[in-house]
Amino acid sequence: MSIFIKRLKEYRNIVQPLIIILILLGLLGFIILNYFLSEKKSMLPHRHDINVITPNNDTLKTFVTQNSKERHVGLSNHTHLHSDEAMLFVFDNPGIYGFHMPNMDFSIDIYWLNEEKEIVYIQESAHPDDYPKVYTPTIPALYVLEVVDGFTQKNDIEIGDSFIFQSLGAKPSPSGDPFRATMIY
Repeated sequence: MSIFIKRLKEYRNIVQPLIIILILLGLLGFIILNYFLSEKKSMLPHRHDINVITPNNDTLKTFVTQNSKERHVGLSNHTHLHSDEAMLFVFDNPGIYGFHMPNMDFSIDIYWLNEEKEIVYIQESAHPDDYPKVYTPTIPALYVLEVVDGFTQKNDIEIGDSFIFQSLGAKPSPSGDPFRATMIY
């Protein structure tokens, strides 16, 4: 009987630490998995789908929303926007499209553009603290372009100014709109 008790104590001294280690590894795995599966804000560079040429001939590396989910999320899953970056929202038809700032960490300037890519409405310094306010233009637009806060003043952008959408690796077409010809919606 004493041999059995001795072996049981040895077994317990080996198995008990192993069980604790397995439990800790399981918790660590759960934490890591939860981190990667949760929606988190990206500090990575934004996707660069097209170039948007500003009225001052500056180039904005632009993320184009491809679907309703990307339009809904917008920039709210990012921690910042560089001065040479933008996000473009393309709609099927011109309309009065309102924008709000839930879960945003930074302010932006917003431009509503018509079919000719001319600015028809500007909202400077749309701020996250203004949520649930909805920024809404007074004139229908087909495109909405979000840029870093202060871009409008720094570049003297005003209503009536035009932008050019340029596909990556493409030369401007004679019609001046390679964007529509190469982007799929």
